Amino acid sequence: MSPILIYKQFSLSPLETIIAYKQSAVGEVNHKMCYAGRLDPMAEGVLVVLAGEDCKDRKMYEDLPKTYEFEIIPGITTDTYDIMGMFTHQLTIDTANRSNDISQYMSSLIGKQKQPYPPFSSARVQGKPLYYWARAGKIDTIQVPHKEIEIYKAEMVGVRKISTQGLLELIIKRVSDTKGKFRQDEILDQWKSVLKDINAELLAYKCRVVCSSGTYIRSIAHEIGQKLGIGAIALGIKRIAVGTYKLEDCIQITDSGTVTTHEA
Repeated sequence: MSPILIYKQFSLSPLETIIAYKQSAVGEVNHKMCYAGRLDPMAEGVLVVLAGEDCKDRKMYEDLPKTYEFEIIPGITTDTYDIMGMFTHQLTIDTANRSNDISQYMSSLIGKQKQPYPPFSSARVQGKPLYYWARAGKIDTIQVPHKEIEIYKAEMVGVRKISTQGLLELIIKRVSDTKGKFRQDEILDQWKSVLKDINAELLAYKCRVVCSSGTYIRSIAHEIGQKLGIGAIALGIKRIAVGTYKLEDCIQITDSGTVTTHEA
């Protein structure tokens, strides 16, 4: 059998995506199913799903290179490196055009490197996931592990303006739509408190990377912020390809449970 390519929607986990597929009109409800290559709930895009005996080939698909597009906003830092976290520093209203600096940094990423796992991730230390240590406020008491990754291609591909109020509306929707326990109430209260009275235009920089399996895109956004000296977060992350499997190859499960071809 060939892999099933599903467009994982924002706010859903890979497992929830598989459940939705099984409940759809063409779902393989009688087959064991698994996914190859996790995507965070805040990320969307190509999810490779295997059924039946193909599940034994999971590692082969997981090891395929991944292509991501993502946006970053400088001047903001959170403990998750994206919009799903709590602020770690005071927000900076950054209106400077930093395209040249970001382009140069993206080019410098190409090659092999050791990337530390983000604090809110499932890598385990002393038998507990990193997010346990982060939530307990003890992340500084342990040694955060690293993983060797490789960046094959990295570039900045665009920039757009986004108002602080437009950003707040987007964050409210995305955080509210995300299921599970992600400190949603505390996160929303903080974003609303900080942004409600600010009217300014920020710049969101769109980047694209082709990388090895296991690369954390939100960590790249965080690293860019460190290089800039003012912090940065990932606003949105989309996986547009897994090996040769692309967005246009995916099916999309609608809210009504029907299956359509995704339009890239």
